[in-house]
Amino acid sequence: NVWAAGYTGQGVVIGGQDTGYAWDHPALINQYRGWDGANADHDYNWFDATGLSPSEPVDPHSHGTHTMGIMVGDDGGENQIGVAHGARWIGCRNMNDAGWGSPATYAACYQWFVAPTRTDGSDLRPDLAPDVINNSWGCPTYEGCTKPEVLLDAVQAVRAAGILTAHSAGNKGSSCGTV
Repeated sequence: NVWAAGYTGQGVVIGGQDTGYAWDHPALINQYRGWDGANADHDYNWFDATGLSPSEPVDPHSHGTHTMGIMVGDDGGENQIGVAHGARWIGCRNMNDAGWGSPATYAACYQWFVAPTRTDGSDLRPDLAPDVINNSWGCPTYEGCTKPEVLLDAVQAVRAAGILTAHSAGNKGSSCGTV
């Protein structure tokens, strides 16, 4: 009903932080803010908090690509699978090749979203911050998340910057104890 009323996310920039993103996936490429239809420019559109793939988006686990598809997926044909397929997206990788993050990498992504930079970390541009950030990951104790409020300051800073954050309620199990 929302799409039929003409609301597809147009004019909105969504930031995702996860395992990374296959920026050139057919359902994501045209919504990627770093793609103009002919050339890619990852400056201000991609940051790798792990330092493993700083120059261009990658997703060794496909989880981030999957979550971004839920947000903005549209193959340009008949497959508008994203809730806001008219939105643009930018991304931050917060997990290493083994699929583990840390409070430091999660917080680094939040910081980057408040003021995106070139892929080398230079030239802060808060005017290019996303409107909303989605996170679909856990922060278990084995990653260093030993206190429930470990990322509270980072999330409060993002919200103070006027950016909405949307977090998954956990990725494992089906009972209340997994949230």
